[in-house]
This record gives sequence, structure tokens and C-alpha cells, in this order.
Amino acid sequence: MKKLSFSILIALLYSSNTLADWTLLNKYEWQNASVDFFVDFTKIKNKGNVFVPALLNYSKANDAGVLSEKLLLEIDCKGKKLARVESGLYTGPMGSGKPPTHPMDSVLGPMKYERVPFVDWQKIDSNNTILFYVDIYKKICIP
Repeated sequence: MKKLSFSILIALLYSSNTLADWTLLNKYEWQNASVDFFVDFTKIKNKGNVFVPALLNYSKANDAGVLSEKLLLEIDCKGKKLARVESGLYTGPMGSGKPPTHPMDSVLGPMKYERVPFVDWQKIDSNNTILFYVDIYKKICIP
């Protein structure tokens, strides 16, 4: 039942952008481009840890054609750590478009970029180099 509930949560968080209510949390400069960091506060789920749908929107595409990235972040407020649970890359702005292609696709066959599951727990502290991790942790966990 837990697995089914988590699957439903993932499906809801990654549903169409028309259902998302993205709120701009901050803007950053990264690799000679600006990055807008959005959060959908209407879909945050608190299941012990907090699950936060987020979106990174880049001002210009990278070499693979990526203009945006949807994320599902899991935040452990008590443990002061955060992980990306899922990540999807898109060639259009605000999570639109197709997953990008990769130069090695012709050699290895199409690579799957969309909805990559992983958990990479990162401690949140003043030395953390991923600024949006620090910002979302502060917004969600610090009253």
C-alpha cells in the first residue's frame, strides 16, 4: 500500500504543467545563464519527510538542449538534509518540450533522461554549494 501511495504521489507531482502552480522562489546565475527556481507549494506533501515539487528554468539551453528541469525533492528537516528523489530534463521552458537528445544516442541508442530516480542526500549547511537546496530547506523547515 505504501508503494502504491508513493507511486500516486509521484504521478500527481509530475503531471501536466497546466496543473502546477509554480511560485518563483529565487533567481541564480550559473554557467553564464540565469536560473529561476520555482516551487509548487500546493503539492507539497509531508509524510515525516517533506516532498517538494520544484522546477529549474534556465535562460539558455545547455549543449544537450536542456531549458528546464523538474525535480521532486525530499527534505529531512530534523536531519538537516535534502535529496533529489526524481529529476526530469526538458528542451522547453517550464518543464515543457521533449527530453533532450545526447550526442552518444547514435552510438548507444536513445538514453532516458526523463524521470531519473535517485537519492543523493546532501547535508544542508552554510558551505553547501547548491544554493537552491539551502533556499528551499530554509523556506520549508525554518519557521
